[in-house]
Amino acid sequence: MRALILLLALRSFAACATVAPPCDEETTRCDGLCTDLALDPANCGGCGESCVPGNVCLDAECLSDCPGNLEECSGTCVDTQSDPDHCGACGDDCTSGDVCLTGGCVSLCPEPRIACGGSCVDPQTDRSHCGTCDAECGAGLVCIDGACSASCQEELDMCDDRCVDTQSDRTNCGSCGHLCDDGNICSSGACIRQCPPGETDCAGTCVNTMRDRTRCGACANACDPSSYCEDGVCVLDCTVGLTECDGACVDLEHDPANCGACGNDCGLGWACLDSICVELDTPPTCRGVGGNTWCHHPVSCGVACDGVCAALGMSSKGDLPGWLAAQDTDAECRAIATAFGLAIVPSIAGYTYACIEDWGDHVGPAPVGGAWYCSNSAPCPSDHRGNMDGLGNACAAATFVSICPCE
Repeated sequence: MRALILLLALRSFAACATVAPPCDEETTRCDGLCTDLALDPANCGGCGESCVPGNVCLDAECLSDCPGNLEECSGTCVDTQSDPDHCGACGDDCTSGDVCLTGGCVSLCPEPRIACGGSCVDPQTDRSHCGTCDAECGAGLVCIDGACSASCQEELDMCDDRCVDTQSDRTNCGSCGHLCDDGNICSSGACIRQCPPGETDCAGTCVNTMRDRTRCGACANACDPSSYCEDGVCVLDCTVGLTECDGACVDLEHDPANCGACGNDCGLGWACLDSICVELDTPPTCRGVGGNTWCHHPVSCGVACDGVCAALGMSSKGDLPGWLAAQDTDAECRAIATAFGLAIVPSIAGYTYACIEDWGDHVGPAPVGGAWYCSNSAPCPSDHRGNMDGLGNACAAATFVSICPCE
């Protein structure tokens, strides 16, 4: 009888007991919870293997700092440019159905990127989604043209499991992890300051060596105090018809910075004719909005802002905070689009380069008319001067056009 009671009790216990569902392939059960041993600082590499306070867990190893462009969020290294749970900043998660692109939540990914796990990825180069979502390349392999390969192409180097051109990539300039400062570009593997057309970088300062008396013709060539700089040459007296203004020989009849008198600057959009400031016709690819002249390249896509403005005989807006503030709200971005004859709903987020970009099918005579992206990320104007999404890509379906403030 006692054995029968014991048997019934065991059956009753078995009926009430619950079995926890198995963890997925990427997680392991620790203390009853499924966790990722590659990222969990409390269980880094194994259950109970916790990192010391202040350290992070990455690839099942405790590290003192996050490598490369990753940021620490609650003890885990994440890419805030693509992580939908930390999009642009730790804890800023995208709403259901949106994806994270260059630090901003968007509803659609621009081609050739596709949505995978809440992030916009390029299946041609992403080793975690090589060719399609979740098709991860094995250890030591990289993704080239949508297929896993044992090595990068001859002209590329592997940096953080990506094949990059260290001769032109400003985040890996000359070597992996070498990030160029704001306002600099990567050329031939070296970070260089990018000055506006007509100016030269002299020890970090952009100057016009054709008229600067302290750097006349070359950065190290200073004119004597009694001479002036004329067309890059030090002269004792200005040529007949020119006048000395602040150490430079200028034509008061035609110099817009000294029109009719030294220091009389005509300003943006004006020229000097017979010593009188006259308004210039705005280029057909420019529109004046909020005191700025916003322009796009007359014929080409994939051109960053310095190139856009140079093609129109101007330079990018030097006041970078003013550039950012002129387009970082929905009302401002819409006003600029409206000036170009577009009735669109823009996307405002912390984009790296999009201040402003037009994305769409640019195959007809009109270079703008697609989806508009404006940025509220402070570094964007500096980055957009020499870089952009789809840099160098010719106009075609699903390409980018820069809309830039020129002066």
